[in-house]
Amino acid sequence: MDRDWMWLPNRLSRDYVEGVKSFIQVAKEHLRWDNKTRCPCRDCQNARFNDLLTIERHLIRFGFSRSYQKWIFHGEEHESQPNEQNDIGVDTEIVDATDANILNEVVDALNDACGHIDNDINLEESTTHGNFDYLLGEANKELYPGCKKFSALTFLVKLMHIKVLNRWSDKSFDMLLQVLVDAFPERSNIPKTYYDAKKMLRDLRLGYDSIHACKYDCALFWKENETLDKCPVCDEPRYKFCNGKGKKIPQKVLRHFPLKSRLQRLFMSRHTTSDMRWHKEKQISEEGVLRHPADSEAWKDMDTQFPWFSQEPRNVRLGLATDGFNPFGSMSNSYSMWPIVLVPYNMAPWRCMKEMFFMLSLLIPGPQAPRRDIDVYLRPLIEELKELWHEGVQTFDVSTGENFRMHACVLWTINDFPAYGNLAGWSTKGYKACPVCNEDTSSLGIRSKICYMGHRRFLPLDHGWRRSRQHDGKPEFRPPPRMFSSDEILQQLCCLKHQKPGKHPNNVDRKRKRVPEELNWTKKSIFFELEYWSKLKLRHNIDVMHVEKNVCDSVVGTLLNIVGKTKDTNKARLDLADMNIRKELHLQIQGNKLVKPHACYTLTVEERKEFCKFLKSVKFPDGYAANLSRNVSINDGKISGLKSHDCHVLLQKLLPIAIRPYFNKDLCTTLVELCSFFQKLCAKTLYVNDLEKLEEGIVLILCKLERIFPPAFFDVMVHLMVHLPREAKLAGPVSYRWMYPFERNLGTLKRYVRNKARPEGLIAEAYIVNEALMFVQCILLELKHVLIEVKEMKIDLKIEYKDMKALRVKQSPEATDELYSLACGPDNRVHTYMGCIVNGVRFHTKDRDDRRITQNSGICVSGEHDGEEIDFYGVLSNVVVLNYVLGDTNIEIDEEVCGGSDEEAYQDNESHELNWFVEQDDGFEFQRSDRLNIDPEVVNDNVLILENMNDNDDNFICDDIEEEDETLDDYANENEMWLSSDSESESD
Repeated sequence: MDRDWMWLPNRLSRDYVEGVKSFIQVAKEHLRWDNKTRCPCRDCQNARFNDLLTIERHLIRFGFSRSYQKWIFHGEEHESQPNEQNDIGVDTEIVDATDANILNEVVDALNDACGHIDNDINLEESTTHGNFDYLLGEANKELYPGCKKFSALTFLVKLMHIKVLNRWSDKSFDMLLQVLVDAFPERSNIPKTYYDAKKMLRDLRLGYDSIHACKYDCALFWKENETLDKCPVCDEPRYKFCNGKGKKIPQKVLRHFPLKSRLQRLFMSRHTTSDMRWHKEKQISEEGVLRHPADSEAWKDMDTQFPWFSQEPRNVRLGLATDGFNPFGSMSNSYSMWPIVLVPYNMAPWRCMKEMFFMLSLLIPGPQAPRRDIDVYLRPLIEELKELWHEGVQTFDVSTGENFRMHACVLWTINDFPAYGNLAGWSTKGYKACPVCNEDTSSLGIRSKICYMGHRRFLPLDHGWRRSRQHDGKPEFRPPPRMFSSDEILQQLCCLKHQKPGKHPNNVDRKRKRVPEELNWTKKSIFFELEYWSKLKLRHNIDVMHVEKNVCDSVVGTLLNIVGKTKDTNKARLDLADMNIRKELHLQIQGNKLVKPHACYTLTVEERKEFCKFLKSVKFPDGYAANLSRNVSINDGKISGLKSHDCHVLLQKLLPIAIRPYFNKDLCTTLVELCSFFQKLCAKTLYVNDLEKLEEGIVLILCKLERIFPPAFFDVMVHLMVHLPREAKLAGPVSYRWMYPFERNLGTLKRYVRNKARPEGLIAEAYIVNEALMFVQCILLELKHVLIEVKEMKIDLKIEYKDMKALRVKQSPEATDELYSLACGPDNRVHTYMGCIVNGVRFHTKDRDDRRITQNSGICVSGEHDGEEIDFYGVLSNVVVLNYVLGDTNIEIDEEVCGGSDEEAYQDNESHELNWFVEQDDGFEFQRSDRLNIDPEVVNDNVLILENMNDNDDNFICDDIEEEDETLDDYANENEMWLSSDSESESD
């Protein structure tokens, strides 16, 4: 059929009008139930449905879409041709092949996401299909007439990404869009304002809901409270006072990012839908080996208790993480914002913990932390989780081309220790601060703080150390703390009295003291509304990252005697006198002076300088660790400003080496065992047998530390180490359950803030833009990694040049271009470089390393020695590029030259595995805990008049101080102030 009339410039001509009427007659045979069909005009681009009269007007006004040559949406069958675009009627003669492939991939992925648009699906019943119909039109729509490199959708997403990366303001972005609209040809498809651009992204369902909240965190104005103007709990107004002028401004706004649609998108691409079944189809399960949460006892126990859930491998298992952070660069401005992030565990280990798969679910506003009222803000997420568990959501799986009902559950939460108390409802302060030991927590009141000793309880009942008095001055005959079952936990929660939420000054429950039956419970967590929550073996994780940091700070601060960080204070020496242990360390009166003997675990001033000098001289490879030398002061002999990962590297890699010259064997061995414990625990692959040894070994380590350090050293963070191996056996490797990836994600969110007056709104807007970019580029565009295939060739290098030349003349198949180039030899002119990158790893020469603070010159070369293949280690002295030229073919070989002779290089023919164990030596005992060759320190006399505080009353009921700082950097110091507070503290 001749359709040249579709491209007539005069759309009022008789031929064009008659052609439009003929199209209307064809379209009349393919109407939907509401008498509408797709409009093929240039404005609608087959993405919108209109009635026939509207379509006729659009075609007269705007004309036909230039890409719509075959009426495939109006009855004509689409015949695939070798050079024809799939589902896009673009003239292939004028379209570059690469750009055409990109357009094809966009359309194919959009079809993957919603199912092909010409199938028998009622589009009115699915908002997903409606949204993607519009996006399909945007993917087909030219950016401007004749543009083949960008579509309207891809250009917008790239532009928005540049805005986020460079922190452009909305006003500057509007100005740029206006310039682009004026500069581009007429009828270009560029949004005129930032608002129009955001509307297009919302069609990807990448938006969020704004829910108003009470200023005192009492309730949300949501569902039944949506129409109220005052808080139903405290009667405070919903909006800020504006004297009736202008727009109403809410007191607080909770940003809710719907979870269902984000989970559905994981099955909308051929790339991610197979990853969501990895734990069932591709995982290699080995008895006693933990590589993934799917190998853990908690995962398998849930499969046993809920077999209907485990039968469908596409059902999603999530981890929930949260932490407070200050969005401003200056920490002097007190502000605490709490994002709730979900991570899917169905994926492979190398994908599930990547930031691109983190799903922001809630953004709880500041400036104050929600503390125990966080349950108020979790309500929308809990309602979604309950619906996903009971009813599920209909989801399209692109790999099968069918819909299935997807369910989801939360396996556990990931957070630091104060946030642990907020989510679990167990106060993390007081005599029963340990949530695992529960009411059996071993604690002791000492001067101005509480210590958590008594780790001999975990030893066998016949162990010799139980009768020793060198730990806390008395023998230990109590059995180990028992594990509480789910029924027992629920029974304890039944004793809780109902408490009104919120921080209103008139709320009497805010300062209510707990009765003994309530233990340390402050509330019944909202997570118990989930049917499966009480049956989980592990509900909340103890964060290894923060435990490791606090232990490192305590150890290093005590060894270096850093003021404010050391646990060897004057009060700690008085604690030793109160317990009548280690008399050589007691404060002593010499004439009119009060002196403190030098402890064996404290370095002298000169030793501290040597210790710091060693740390400052250490070099790490690029990307391995931060520059620790910036945190080390040799003159002062102290370390300050260490981040969590700095402590991770210091404790596991440097401390075991640095302490050897300065301490006796017993102390040095104990600290090395402590460092090895964390090194084993943080391995990517865990073995159940090793974890059982760690569980026994950490008890012995803590018992040894009780003989070395003063009682003040043992805060609750040190005590939590005893429970880490058990949690690893229940939940698998700690790399899936610690805060490192989520802390980095908080740094990403912090970079979104440009205006300090609206941090939450800026983060929410920037997040959905970045999420749209990831969705379009990594899912819709289906970006592929280009892999260079290297073929192994067996080359007989003994062939001489003249033989190869003869073969070349005869055009022998043996004389390949590669062999002939090698036979000719390299060019005499070579290029030398100071570094190179091999398999993504950067290498530098030794000369370059000497001028840098990082070390990248070490290399490993495989070789033979006495008939065995072993690894030789050396130093990279030069990088030479050899050019083998044959016509237009250049073959470049990076030649790495090892410096040093055979005597200087060393061989590694031993196992890399660390044979770690804890020595159970009943004779472990220091001859003396002080150093006689060091002059004692003179202290003030008034330290003796401090009141001896040693409260062992198990019925003591503590009140809680609400945590102002949501991190654990100074958690131990905050806990020290707890007992010394004279004012009535608040119940958290």
